[in-house]
Amino acid sequence: IEGERINLAAHLEQDQDFLASHKNLKLGDCLCGLVAQSGSVIISSDCFTDQRHSIQYASMEDHGHVIVPLKSPKGIEGVLCLYTKKNVFPNKRIQNLFQTIGIQVGTMVRNAKLYEEIKSLSLYDPLTGLANRRMMDIHLTKILIEAKRSDKRFYVLMLHYTKQKNLEEIDVFSQNPQKVNHSFFKSNKFNIPPNIKINCYLYRHFL
Repeated sequence: IEGERINLAAHLEQDQDFLASHKNLKLGDCLCGLVAQSGSVIISSDCFTDQRHSIQYASMEDHGHVIVPLKSPKGIEGVLCLYTKKNVFPNKRIQNLFQTIGIQVGTMVRNAKLYEEIKSLSLYDPLTGLANRRMMDIHLTKILIEAKRSDKRFYVLMLHYTKQKNLEEIDVFSQNPQKVNHSFFKSNKFNIPPNIKINCYLYRHFL
């Protein structure tokens, strides 16, 4: 869940009709959107007779649903949509089991998001988005290992760029050197092969 939108993170054996019809799903749309909005399990026995099942697609066949909210202490992280045969009604014990699974999976999803956020903060400057010295150390370590394994040389070129403006253009250069349009690099006529890794760092990262 991202804001008001629900993005399909993973699926099992769904066809293109299904994927296309669920591309722009929002909170409150169809069964999954209702679960994401309410935080309650929805059990639907027949996709064709349940009026809450508002999304229809050409290849849809008779089926039921058990849709479980993935909850964490922070809120609803997503939904788990399970297909069943038509007219299947899980008993209360099974419903409670699904609720428990939803809390466990939701907590794991939240922890994974927090890990990625912390990892990003440890490797990139939060103000500029530029990679920091720690990221440079990781890149150099990988390159050194590859060079030793293949018995090849590698080179490190450090350029001191004194201007403090156009940080966005420098970041473009760090992400994709082929698209750079900065006059500094154009004037020096850099011809950078696509396999060369470029990293930009602010001066304070070396202090």
